[in-house]
This record gives sequence, C-alpha cells and structure tokens, in this order.
Amino acid sequence: MFKNDYIMRIIQQFVEAVAKVVFNKKKKKLEEARQLAGESLRSLTGLGPDLLDALPLPEILRLVEVDGAMDADRGMILAALLDESADLSPNQAGPASGARRRAIALHLYMAIRAAGRPCVMPERFERIPLLLEELDPGSLARRTLVLLAGYHESEGDYGKAEDVWFDLIEAQPDSQGDLEGAAAFYRRLLSKDDGDLAGGNLPRTEVEEGLREIERRLDEARSP
Repeated sequence: MFKNDYIMRIIQQFVEAVAKVVFNKKKKKLEEARQLAGESLRSLTGLGPDLLDALPLPEILRLVEVDGAMDADRGMILAALLDESADLSPNQAGPASGARRRAIALHLYMAIRAAGRPCVMPERFERIPLLLEELDPGSLARRTLVLLAGYHESEGDYGKAEDVWFDLIEAQPDSQGDLEGAAAFYRRLLSKDDGDLAGGNLPRTEVEEGLREIERRLDEARSP
C-alpha cells in the first residue's frame, strides 16, 4: 500500500510538471517551459531530450514498460511531455526534432487509448486529431500506422481506416501480418449495420469487395 501511495505521488508530480509546462508556454515563458520539460523527461526516462530524439521508437516505448507491457500513466506522461516540448526544441535541433516528438506522442496516445486502461490526463486524447492535422502520415512508423487504422475504425471512420490498411499493404505487399490485420478489419465490419458502414464511408459492397481482395492476396502470400 505504501509503495502504491509513493508511486501515485510521483505520478502526480509529473502531472503537475506537465501542467506547469503548459502554463509557462501560455505565458510565453518558453525557456522556463523548455527547461522544465527537459528535466521532467530526464527524471521520467533517465535520458535527456537530445538522447530521446536519437532513440528508435521501439526503445522509447520500452522506457515506459513494466513487465513487458506499457504502463498507461508513464506512457501518457511521456506523450504529454514530448508533445508539449515539440515546439520548444533549441534552434539547432530543427523542425524535424519537433515533428518526431509529435509523432511519438501520437503513437503513445493512440496505444494507450486502444488498450483501454485508466490513465492520468485522459483529456490528452483530444490531441490525437490535432496531431493528425499537423503530421504527414507518410512520415509515421508502420506500427504507428497500424494504431492509426485502429483509431479511425474506433471513431467510425471506416473509409479512412481502409486507406491506412491499403497504404501499409502497398508499401509491403508481402507482409502477411498487414494482410491478416486488414482481413480482420473487414470481417469486423461485416457485423456492422448497413447504416453504420455507409456513415463511415465504406458501404457493405466495398467491405465485401475489399475482403475478397485481401483474401486473394493472402492466398498468394501463403503459396510456396
């Protein structure tokens, strides 16, 4: 119990740090916001912002894992700090650094949302559509695009979800994992009402046609 109380106090301190970063940005105290975001990232991950910027996505995700699974609270705090610090990078880091932080924040937001576990700062999920407007989908990692397809599906934007699946497949036509993911997507949609499908810009006839095409590709991919 005491251990849990201690952990919750630490988490609350990070939440307060995020709030202070946001406050300082609103007050145009950008250097203070940058320093606090950097210190908080270092305390959370053990790495400074520059090292995090150079780390591959899988290694960044492991920084917020506990027993091999993402810790929703730590993941949300990391997402918020990366998101808020994206436009606070030193000039020499360039715009690419900010875009990458936003992309990682987007990945974390969508992964936590998809997991459906309680977490701190759930209001940060509202940043997902805003980040999607700011980021080029072509710059996102494949595993982020898989999450994006799931996000669009959960929002009822079935046409957009289909577009993401086909972008993934066209990039790697022989990926059985992507083909199986797309097939599962279409099969889930077959249980929807016709009105839901039409409202999501993917009528039943297109769902059935898409599933046939994916199953054909799967058969080809599985053939020796």
